[in-house]
Amino acid sequence: MQVVVFSEVKWRYMRTRKRFLLSRFPPDWPILFLEPFNRTDPNPLKPVREGRVIVAALPVLKPRTTFRAVNVLLGFAWMRALLTALVRLWEGFLLKRFGWFAGGRGPRLIYLSNVLFIPVAERLPRDLLLYDANDDPVGFPGSPPWVGAYLDRTLKVADLVVSCSEALAVRLRRRGAVDVTVIGNGAEIEHFAGPVDPARLPAVGRDLKRPRIGYAGAIAEWFDFELVGEVAAAHPQASVVVVGPVAATVRADVQALIHAHPNVVFPGRVPYEDLPHVVGSLDVCLIPFRLGPATDVLNPNKVYEYLAAGRTVVSLAYSPDLERLKEWILLAGDRREFVARVGEALAAPRPPAALRAVAASHSWDRRAGDLVALVRERMGAPGGDGG
Repeated sequence: MQVVVFSEVKWRYMRTRKRFLLSRFPPDWPILFLEPFNRTDPNPLKPVREGRVIVAALPVLKPRTTFRAVNVLLGFAWMRALLTALVRLWEGFLLKRFGWFAGGRGPRLIYLSNVLFIPVAERLPRDLLLYDANDDPVGFPGSPPWVGAYLDRTLKVADLVVSCSEALAVRLRRRGAVDVTVIGNGAEIEHFAGPVDPARLPAVGRDLKRPRIGYAGAIAEWFDFELVGEVAAAHPQASVVVVGPVAATVRADVQALIHAHPNVVFPGRVPYEDLPHVVGSLDVCLIPFRLGPATDVLNPNKVYEYLAAGRTVVSLAYSPDLERLKEWILLAGDRREFVARVGEALAAPRPPAALRAVAASHSWDRRAGDLVALVRERMGAPGGDGG
C-alpha cells in the first residue's frame, strides 16, 4: 500500500492522532507525509525520512494566520487558487521524485485530514481517499466562511470518512457525508502506566506544592483561561500546572492568568517521552476548554492518557462521547460545577487501577487495527498482506 497523507499539523508537532495511527500501519506501507508550513517549527522543503515515513512541507492554505493582511488576501478565491496551484506543482514533484503512485507499485491510499488540501488530493490517482476527521474545521474560533466549501467538497469526494467521535459523525452526516465510520481516539497505555521519575519533570515543576491540579496539551483559542483561573482562585493551596505548546494568539492570555493567580505555572512544552511523568505527578487532571462548536464534538486523546496514568479527570460535559465515560471521570454541566468537581476529585480521587483498566480498551494499537482493517475491507482485501 502506498500512502500519501495531507495533514493539518506537522509530523513532529507533539503526538497527534495521525502520528499514533500511521506509525502502526503495516511496515510494508510506505508513507509520504505532507504537512503545512508554520513559523515556529522546521519546514522541510527538502524531504526528510523517519524510517518508512518521508516528511515534506507544503505552502498549503491556512484558515487563519497571525498576519491580518494575509488573512484578507486568503479571502479572495484567486489567491487561494494561486496557492493551490503552487502546492500542486510541489506535490507533483515530490510524488515523481519518490516514485509514489507509480503504476504496478500496489494500491494507492490518500489519507486526508486537512480539508484545505482537497483541491490537490482529489486530482491524484487513487484506490481510496480517506478523510480522517479529528475535529470540525468550520467550528474553530475565527474560521472564515470559505472553509466550509472545502469541507463540503471533501465529504463529497471522499470514498470513506472516519470520525474520531460519534458527535462529529452526526455533524458530518448532517452536512452531507453518506458513509461515516467512528474510530475514536486513544492512548499509548504502557507509555503512561509506569512510575513517575521526578528527574523527568520540567525544572519549574519539580518542587511545586501539593495538591497539583493540571492540564497537559496544546494551548490555543479553545483553551478556557477564565475557567482555569476560577479553579486556581477556589484552590489557592494547590499548584495549577498547565503544560504544553502555547499558540502565539493566546500568549497574552497566558501572561494575564499567571499575573492574576500566582499558583498557576506554565512549564511550557515537554517532550512526549517525559509527558507520562508530568501527568503522573498531578493529583487531578483537567480538560478546560471553552464550550462551543469547536469542542462539542470532543473525544480527546488526553482523557485516555490521563486515565492510563491512573489520574482522576474533571471535564465539562462537552459531548456524548465524554458522557459515556461519566462512571469514571467527573463531568460538570457548567463552570461552577466544574470548580466544585475539582474539589471532589481532590477529596476522593478515583482508584487508579480502575481508571487504567478503562484506558486499556482505548489503546492506539486497537484504534489503528480497526482503521487498517477498514481500509483493507474497502479495497477488497480483508485481512490481506498490506496490498
